Amino acid sequence: MRMLGLFFIGLCLFTSCSNRHATIIARSGITTTMPVATSQTVVSSMTIAIPEKAVDLTGLSSVTVIIEDNSFSERIIVVSPGTVITWVNEGRNTHNVTPAAKNLEPGWFPPLNEDLLFPQGSATLTFDELGAYPYYCTFHGTATRGQTGQVIVRNN
Repeated sequence: MRMLGLFFIGLCLFTSCSNRHATIIARSGITTTMPVATSQTVVSSMTIAIPEKAVDLTGLSSVTVIIEDNSFSERIIVVSPGTVITWVNEGRNTHNVTPAAKNLEPGWFPPLNEDLLFPQGSATLTFDELGAYPYYCTFHGTATRGQTGQVIVRNN
């Protein structure tokens, strides 16, 4: 019983910063209501290093990146939130745009594979969130080598 009491005291101290509550029913059948910690959104500033070779396209509402055989016309572009980016496959080979980040990690976006596969194909994506979004073509590179590119989204 002493351990149960210490558990409740510890839980109360741990969760006292919240205005939400949960009901806990102990083995004795006594019902206790106490605060529960909740997640909070923390807003912080984001610093992203802009490489020297980056092309600053902030302020434009739409941007086109040409895919040539084994390269992207602009490897690193800097855009504003809400910019519509269209990749156009003008090469002879099959290409795609795949995020270097794993599913739902920072820098991830839905892969643009099917519409770009064949020459003259295109695909469009809008980047609304600030951050760095590295990508690559799975046919001609890896996440760190070969046919790679990056979209950096920052405020003007």
